[in-house]
Amino acid sequence: MRLILFIIIACSFVPASLFAQKKITRAYAGLIRDSTGNTPLESATVSAIDLKDSSLLTYTLSDSKGKFELRSLPTDINLMITFSFHGYHTFVRKIILSSKLQDPVTDTITLGKDYAELDEVVVVAEKPPVLFKKDTVEFNASSFKTKPDAVVEDLLKQLPGVDVDKDGNITVNGKPVTKITVDGRDFFSGDLKIASKNLPKDIIDKIQVSDNKSKEAIFNNTTTGNEDKTINITLKKDKKKGWFGRVSAGYGTNGRYEAGGNLNRFKGKNQVNLIGNVNNINRQGSGGGGGGGSGITESGSIGLNFGTETKGKLKLNGSYFYNETSNINNQRRRRENILPDTSFYYISQTDRQSENKGHNFSMHGNIDLDTLTNLNFNVGANLNNGRSLSSNNSYSEDLKFTRINSSINDYLSNSDNLGVSGNMFFGRRFRKKGRGITMNLSMGTDNSDGVNDNIGVNTYNIDGTLVTDSLNQRSNDNNSGRNINISATYSEPISKDLNVIVRIGYSSSLNNNSRITNNLNGNTGKYDIEDSLLSNSFRNKNNSISPGLTFNYRTKKIRATLGNSVSFLKQDNFSFTTDSLMSQRFANFFPAAAFGLQLSQTNSININYNGNTQQPSIQQLQPIRDNANPLYITLGNPDLQPSFTHRVNANFQMQKPQSNAYIFAGVTFFTISNQITQEVYYDSAARQISRPVNTNGNSGGSFYFNYGRTWKKKKFTARINLNPGANINRNTVLNNKVINRATTYGFSQGINIQLQKENVFDLSPRYMIRFNDTRYSIEQSGLVASSITQSLGIDLNVYITKKFTIENSINNNYNNRIAPGFRKSVTSWTASASLKMLKKDRGVLRLLVYDLLNQNTSVYRNITANYIEDVQQDVLQRYFMLSFTYNVTKF
Repeated sequence: MRLILFIIIACSFVPASLFAQKKITRAYAGLIRDSTGNTPLESATVSAIDLKDSSLLTYTLSDSKGKFELRSLPTDINLMITFSFHGYHTFVRKIILSSKLQDPVTDTITLGKDYAELDEVVVVAEKPPVLFKKDTVEFNASSFKTKPDAVVEDLLKQLPGVDVDKDGNITVNGKPVTKITVDGRDFFSGDLKIASKNLPKDIIDKIQVSDNKSKEAIFNNTTTGNEDKTINITLKKDKKKGWFGRVSAGYGTNGRYEAGGNLNRFKGKNQVNLIGNVNNINRQGSGGGGGGGSGITESGSIGLNFGTETKGKLKLNGSYFYNETSNINNQRRRRENILPDTSFYYISQTDRQSENKGHNFSMHGNIDLDTLTNLNFNVGANLNNGRSLSSNNSYSEDLKFTRINSSINDYLSNSDNLGVSGNMFFGRRFRKKGRGITMNLSMGTDNSDGVNDNIGVNTYNIDGTLVTDSLNQRSNDNNSGRNINISATYSEPISKDLNVIVRIGYSSSLNNNSRITNNLNGNTGKYDIEDSLLSNSFRNKNNSISPGLTFNYRTKKIRATLGNSVSFLKQDNFSFTTDSLMSQRFANFFPAAAFGLQLSQTNSININYNGNTQQPSIQQLQPIRDNANPLYITLGNPDLQPSFTHRVNANFQMQKPQSNAYIFAGVTFFTISNQITQEVYYDSAARQISRPVNTNGNSGGSFYFNYGRTWKKKKFTARINLNPGANINRNTVLNNKVINRATTYGFSQGINIQLQKENVFDLSPRYMIRFNDTRYSIEQSGLVASSITQSLGIDLNVYITKKFTIENSINNNYNNRIAPGFRKSVTSWTASASLKMLKKDRGVLRLLVYDLLNQNTSVYRNITANYIEDVQQDVLQRYFMLSFTYNVTKF
């Protein structure tokens, strides 16, 4: 209620100019034709600019008949209308729409071809907010307003169809973004958060979103339809001739601090980027305050990135990044374990401290050996060290609150990991269009060592008798793995639009895992008494060969792919401990089909099907007991088989430039055979024993819909985004030797509104409700697990003057089904005031209050086929911080 009251109060301060008397507007419409053949031009861009301040008022695209209409244009002022189309000269018309006219102004525009223009859709300074270029959606950064000193992440949150969650993960129309590049080059190995949280928005020209395809798929012009997304950030040309960056430092109450910065140098095709940061406010990147993630995190990082292009057309870029973190996290858990005929509860308090250090190095090169031949390579290495201590106090009780068992234990872990990987791609096209070959080689190694100490006291209530045992043991882990993958393709055209692709692939992997566990010897004071139940040395070896055939059909309107491959897999699992070998052979088919219909340049339909397999990990295969939590014992299963998934998805995308609206909708269905799930049972001491097994009868489906619309009037912009969704999932597990099928139904509805008055205010209210209901097939009558979560938030930035800004961000999360003793409602409020100073406003003084109400915490519910649990954990709470940021620029 307090949040709702704040929204009402905040909205009451919206400047009265927003509600001023409506001004007279007029429409400007007409036809756009080719000057040579007098044919209509579809999807030509028409933009309206106010000549007084060069601000973009609105834009639209012409329809299939060449018709366009610009609505609600201001009257009696000087306007510039630009008409542009790929491959044609841009045409500019200056007009004044009279308020005395009643009818729309109509016009006919003819565009002449520009044979020098190649791939660019628009080559004028006044760009529309969104452009479609083949398989890429392009956003003009200057069309989306953000707060002062904004970074890439702030810009992404303004783009239609783009979502950034509280941890910085990015999705586009429901698909995850897995890579970010800058001007087509890797930026710190494509790390999402380094780019999105450090690069300033004011150097960006465009944001380009496309499918994250492999080099082989790009070369052969194929797709699976299930690719993740990649974002390419293109910089303004005038920012590539100098250096820029920012440095900042801040200190606050409770000893909170932050210091960091970045420095970037661009000169033609050469670039150097340096970043660094230290803080104890859970922040990645530099500047702006923290708060993300669970627990309290102290971190430090430094990184160097470079890119260059030689006269021999070799493009080379690489990076080094070092980071270290220290985290303290206290967590409370209440879990209801579901049995076929009853339930019992597990309650725990876990205090965890962890430290991690990591080095990451990468190098990427690309060279065109000639106009038909390309060579690409990547190498990378990472070195990590981790240390953690978990103190766990837990117990179980039945429905009558009778104590069943309890455990107090400390688990100390130390680990080191070294991984090295490399990839090389070669592609060669022939003179005959559509004919070509590719070869790809990738390999990697991964080695890790660890030492784990487990010390604790456990008590069990067995038939009314209390039995106590203690443990004091040390485990030594040694794990190593290597893999190699080789593939080759040959593409041959059958006709102008149809080609066939023959593919052969070979892969091999070898993994060794060894765990030796010893109990403390009271006589020697050393860990020298081996525990055979908790010790095992194991090797997993896989070899496969995969031939395949694909037909690829592509025209301007239709894209179709039909193919199949088969994988002949041999898997050997060998236990050194028992001197036993298990060999398995599998033949898996991988059918794939895709169909895409381009209804227009802005509207399309895509339908895709594919099948894929998932190999069990060596941790799932190794037959060894893990008692890190003495009340929850896990086992491996060397009899596991690979799972296989059939997946069908369809999506529809439509954009209506005339009304600045878009729709994106899709459905997905999948079924999994031999899915790797869990078999769970309980011994006489009520300890849970679980191991992975293969089950059938697992399937699911989802529906998602995204609607957005923008209204723009001079300096005022309003956007709305609606995103309902629904899903159903069915999972099968073994629960105390009884098959239990859990069916989960989910529904969500979100609404986001953005109101902006340039240089006056930004107001962004949002609301999301999620409903989940899980039903079980076991005998417990009417057993239903459900949750309803609601989140309500508002961001309000008020620009008091050109130099002084007040920012507010409030979020409320409510879960009415959370267990007693856990907070159902949590409200977090962060506010700040910023003052620009010094020459060219290069300095910013900022006072920030994080978690003003001192209520911030993390509470969530997990529902699975075996249990229902509620979890509450500590997060960063209220502090005040005064900081100063200095922006460095030289162009």
